[in-house]
Amino acid sequence: MDHPEGMNGRTARATGVNANLLLIDSTIDLSAHSTDSGQDYNHSFTAGIGADSGGHVDIQGGSITASGSKRSVGMQANDGGSIRASDVQITTHNHFGHAVQVYRNPSEEEVTTHIELDRVSIETLGENYSLGVQVANKGASLSMTDTDIITAGTASSGVEVFNGARAELFKGTITTKGDAAAGVRVYGGNLGSGAAIVNGTQIRTRGSYASGVLAGDAAEPTSGVVNVSNVDIATLGERASGFEVAHGSSLSSTASSVHTEGERAHGVYVHKGGSATLNGSSLSADGLHSYGLYASGSDSTISASDTNVITHGIRGYGVFADEGGVISLEGGAITTANSTGKGTQNGDGSRAYALYASGDESRITTQGGSEIETLGQRAYGAYADHGGHIELNDATITTHGFMAYGLYANYEGSTIDANNVSITTTGEVGDGVWAWNGVVNLNGGSITVGGEPNSNYPHEVANGLVAVGGTESEAQGTINANGARIITMGANSAGVVAGARNGSEPVSGSINLTGSWVEVQGEKSVAARVNYGGTLNATDSTMHSIQSHGIVMTDDATVHLVGTDVESAKASLVSNFNASGQTQNIIIGSGSTLTTNDGTLLQVNRSSAGMDGLVNLTLQAGSNSRGDIIDLDGLSPDTPTRTGKTNFTVDSGASWVGLVRGINDVNMEDEASFVDEGGAPIAGNVTAGENSTIVFNNGATIGGGVSTGTGTRGVFNGVTRVGGDIVGTGSALSFNGLADIGGSVSARSRTSIAFSVIEPTVIGGDVQLDQGSSLSGGSQTAPITIGGNAKVNSGSTLGGNLFVAGALSGDGGVLSPGNSIGVHSYATNAGFSGAYTAEINSAGLSDLIIVRDGDFDLSGIDLTIAQENGNGGYLLNHAYTILRTETGDLVSEFASENLDPTSFANARIKLDPAQYGQKVVKVSLSVDETNIEKSSWSSNQHAVYQGVISAGAENP
Repeated sequence: MDHPEGMNGRTARATGVNANLLLIDSTIDLSAHSTDSGQDYNHSFTAGIGADSGGHVDIQGGSITASGSKRSVGMQANDGGSIRASDVQITTHNHFGHAVQVYRNPSEEEVTTHIELDRVSIETLGENYSLGVQVANKGASLSMTDTDIITAGTASSGVEVFNGARAELFKGTITTKGDAAAGVRVYGGNLGSGAAIVNGTQIRTRGSYASGVLAGDAAEPTSGVVNVSNVDIATLGERASGFEVAHGSSLSSTASSVHTEGERAHGVYVHKGGSATLNGSSLSADGLHSYGLYASGSDSTISASDTNVITHGIRGYGVFADEGGVISLEGGAITTANSTGKGTQNGDGSRAYALYASGDESRITTQGGSEIETLGQRAYGAYADHGGHIELNDATITTHGFMAYGLYANYEGSTIDANNVSITTTGEVGDGVWAWNGVVNLNGGSITVGGEPNSNYPHEVANGLVAVGGTESEAQGTINANGARIITMGANSAGVVAGARNGSEPVSGSINLTGSWVEVQGEKSVAARVNYGGTLNATDSTMHSIQSHGIVMTDDATVHLVGTDVESAKASLVSNFNASGQTQNIIIGSGSTLTTNDGTLLQVNRSSAGMDGLVNLTLQAGSNSRGDIIDLDGLSPDTPTRTGKTNFTVDSGASWVGLVRGINDVNMEDEASFVDEGGAPIAGNVTAGENSTIVFNNGATIGGGVSTGTGTRGVFNGVTRVGGDIVGTGSALSFNGLADIGGSVSARSRTSIAFSVIEPTVIGGDVQLDQGSSLSGGSQTAPITIGGNAKVNSGSTLGGNLFVAGALSGDGGVLSPGNSIGVHSYATNAGFSGAYTAEINSAGLSDLIIVRDGDFDLSGIDLTIAQENGNGGYLLNHAYTILRTETGDLVSEFASENLDPTSFANARIKLDPAQYGQKVVKVSLSVDETNIEKSSWSSNQHAVYQGVISAGAENP
């Protein structure tokens, strides 16, 4: 067929209906060269064997060789022709010189055009686009069995099917050696998708951008359809793919095997809206940046069931959903096997992610027990980045490398949902879960972190959960764990970490635990670290540190526990302040128990910059805590106060036992229990609501005041010093040692305040009693010293032994000196009206009120004389001194003078009129003969009676 201008033709041709050609062991050699030097003609229909228009060729054995100009092919069936070839060797030498072509003219009426190949051997040697088999346009079809195809040129695919054509391949082999060549290539056209069925075929490609099976590509951006089963694919070359599916094409694979080698060579690459479905297949990718499954772009999807994926290269991702791609996995196994940085740090490591979803709408879903494993450094089990979403159901994740995290959600909008997932990490710094700006939701499952700290500087540690990344402009990382079990085994680890430092920049995070278990086993390992604006919320959970502290906070931090137990070998809570202007809020909510520790509930540590840090510790109703609260840094005898404070609040129904040292305010709500065993200083106030209990068993030093509500009981054992006021409302307060009150004492609503009768009491301010309240304590040798005024109102009783530096006043109150016989000494009287109950006894002693300066007007006071303690006895005709002034005079007399009807019940005694001197009031008792009938007495009775009376003051 050589010719100066080129010409079309066939060496052997069957044309027309019922035209049949049989060739046996034939040798066909087609030459279609231009005889003009340098010319390359484009022949459309130059072929060694041809069949058309209903003609049929049956060729058995032999060979076909075609060479020459463009488009000279070995055999061609077109427009209704058919060919059956068996045991034939076909070789082409020219570019665009396909070995076999099944072609139906798309502009003509559709007719069936078919080639069947059985045990055919094909080789194309052209340097460009020399296909093994081309099946073109709807109506054209191919069936191929046990056929071997070899191509050498660029884009020289083994089998190409497009525009509605169909091909079926069974067994056989396809080998391509050129760049951009595919073993099987399908795409579409205006007549529909090209479709291929490939079963049991072995495909080998060698070249950049080559594909084992290609459905739709940039050169022909239309859709094809491929169904493969039991196919064995191996590719070698940069950006090669085992399966590549794009432009709306679809591929399904069953029980197939893919192995790729070369940089960015992917097992399955789906993009531009393609879709792939895999079942029972296996994928292996060896090169740098090579991925097992890769879906890129919106509407690009991969579905894989019982499929195993392994990558071996640096940054070799097992499953990658990118820029809106969606991948779903059921069962199967994903392994990134590059071991660079396995266990300990090695350069930048492998960075090979098993599951990787990057970009908005990118999504990976696993179910059915998928098994995920990574070997190298920074090789994460599942990594959601820049808005990607990963959902794992019933999966297992195992990582072995340095900083190889189980789960990692990076960037705002990135989310990982892990449902009943088991995570195990073993390498140094192999954290279980990370959320940097992103969100991780754990529902059930377990996390076991076995790694030790980095053996090199900066010695990072292996933690369970880490939530970080929050700044003023970026969202916090968030981890929500529901029913999860977290265990760390290495030294210095933390079960959960909310907030950390990114270099020198603090970044915050939030961790929310519900029904979860956290246990840390290593030396110096803590259950939780909450730092730099981080937040920990734990509900119905347990946090256990076997060797160290429970929850450690640094600078700004928020911790809220509800129904949660914290068990630790050292302090339950530790607050660290390393920067100025920081606040920590700690809320121990209902049902929480912090009683297992080394005796310290909260230890506050301050650097010089953190001396102004504020801790607010609140124990809420139904919580139970035990241990000391210590905040001593920056305090000394020379520096008793500082800007930074620890405020301690015990809410209604809460219980605490311990001691406080260096804290500021203690606040107790209703029904709280506060038992301080230490007596160390409290810089601020102690406040209690209703029906609470306050106990200081070893003294109290309170810089502020004490305020108590109705039904509250306060017991102060040992030396008590209160810098501010004491205000009681319906309370009962007892001070059983030395008491030094810097402010005033105020009692209302039937409050009783009892000071020691042995140790001295000093009240720097006023005393005011209202609404039936009472005060007692002191002794005549060590009276209660009141630096201000004493005011007694509305049925209240001012008892005890008192030395009042100020004035006495009040309306409707009761003065009752002593705890039995006692003395009140007032500087002056400022208008008291009410009652004075003066006790007397058989020793001739009585209560005494002294006004040291000024007059004392008695006209508004009712006097009652009572026996000491109700049964102390009395002397008849004895003058008891019950009141005196020192520089002033007595003004008027008592409004009334009466005996106490209770202690003198049934006594034949009367109170004689009081003896009013200028400065002294005395009272005496005598026999009341008014109701004694003597007329019937005998002389002996009269004698006895007279003897008793004559005894006078000597006999009661």
